[in-house]
Amino acid sequence: MLLNENVSKLSMEKRFGGKKGISPLIATVILVGAVVVIAVGVWLLFSGIVIGNIQKVDCGIKEQIAQDISASCSINGNTLDVKVTNVGNSDVDAIRIVSYYQDGSASGIPPSGRKISPGEEFIFSYNNPRANGPESVEVIPGVIKEEGEGHKLVLCIDKLQQVKCS
Repeated sequence: MLLNENVSKLSMEKRFGGKKGISPLIATVILVGAVVVIAVGVWLLFSGIVIGNIQKVDCGIKEQIAQDISASCSINGNTLDVKVTNVGNSDVDAIRIVSYYQDGSASGIPPSGRKISPGEEFIFSYNNPRANGPESVEVIPGVIKEEGEGHKLVLCIDKLQQVKCS
């Protein structure tokens, strides 16, 4: 058994030229540093800093905003018309519309930057991408918040309206 240990040591010395490895203290510091970097990356990902500029929140509770809307949807040939009325007491800075089709698929229309004042109504007209239009649409009001040097669109999912298209 002693012979095997000596052979093992000799082969290790030949391979690494008699150099020693890093100390356990340095290895521990490097390992702790790597874990901290990974933890910060995961935290940034889940906190929304890395994800993007659209945020969905409960506006009635978190943002203290009354973004009440009413909506209707109609299909006129190749045109999808979504009429949105602001029945709340503050401006709606943007509207996000998602179309749902009979085959179970959905398509989102990019958020509009059209501001709708209280009491105002606006018709969003879109080119209908399919032969038969959507079965229903979701209309989500949003506000634009200033954050630092940029702006962030906050969608108020608690004020979402789902309407059938005719």
